[in-house]
Amino acid sequence: MLPYYSFTAVPIVNITDDQYSQVIGSTAVIPCALSGDDATSAYWTFTDSNGEQNLTSGGRYSVATLPNPDLTISTINTTDTGTYKCKASNAAGESSDMATLSVTGGPPTIIIESQYTKLIGEIVTIPCTVSGTPAVTSVEWTFTPSGGSEQVLNTSDKFTINDLPNPELQISSLNQSDSGRYTCKATSAAGQSSKSTTLTIKGGTLNVVITGSPTTKIGEDVTINCAWSGEPNATTIQWKRNDSVLDIGDNTKYSGGTVTVPSLTIKSVALSDTGSYQCIAINAAGPGESSKVTLTLTGRNLRGQNWFYFKRLCSFHNFIRILFSIL
Repeated sequence: MLPYYSFTAVPIVNITDDQYSQVIGSTAVIPCALSGDDATSAYWTFTDSNGEQNLTSGGRYSVATLPNPDLTISTINTTDTGTYKCKASNAAGESSDMATLSVTGGPPTIIIESQYTKLIGEIVTIPCTVSGTPAVTSVEWTFTPSGGSEQVLNTSDKFTINDLPNPELQISSLNQSDSGRYTCKATSAAGQSSKSTTLTIKGGTLNVVITGSPTTKIGEDVTINCAWSGEPNATTIQWKRNDSVLDIGDNTKYSGGTVTVPSLTIKSVALSDTGSYQCIAINAAGPGESSKVTLTLTGRNLRGQNWFYFKRLCSFHNFIRILFSIL
């Protein structure tokens, strides 16, 4: 009878694919299948431009136990690009198989206009277009005023921030304090990117001028000329007499005093209309005021109801004295 000999062969190692591709931030699993005579141990190595190194379970790496020592790599990044070897051994020796891993993707891409110019009181919408692989997971807006420090913006009565996929920023009721740098920051598993735009706010209170020195006679009409200039446009015109606001709206005594016709016309001037007048033009920045002018009465036209009004104001002797002084 011939003697019986038992031979042990090295394990057969097989990685399913030669190449694997993963996106930054994802999890990669590289399977390792063993066959043939039982392996007594298995391990993985990683090779890149820095050379070969052994991998052990811990941190981002997890190596399964025999008989299927698959390698799992979590939170993939660009440094994981390289060659991976699964090595198995028994009493007969060691064998291996290898595969390469490539990593795609990068930080988000952001598109935003470089600058905006708006008027006080207006609304501005600043779009921020974000894209990338892996997908953007969150967007944040910050504001840095001129000479100030950066601050994170949140949705409020002043600011509206849309959610992904269109995280535009809207700012209402603009004023000078809104001038500065606005930054859109997008975050993904690959990291964070940011891009900024500059917002300039123009305008202020309006320049208001009364031209000429208004003079008239009692009973006649007079127009006090007013003009305004500047940005943003006036939304309201007010007139004051002796520092009190005149009720112009439905009062037949007056005409004008509007944005398109700011000059004030006083009809059938009476003694009670004398005093100082001031024109005020209001816009989103606030009120712009003219200097004050005085309405002067010259030789008076004492007719109609003003004749009786005038007599009531004076004693008989004063009436005679004033009458002869002005006729």
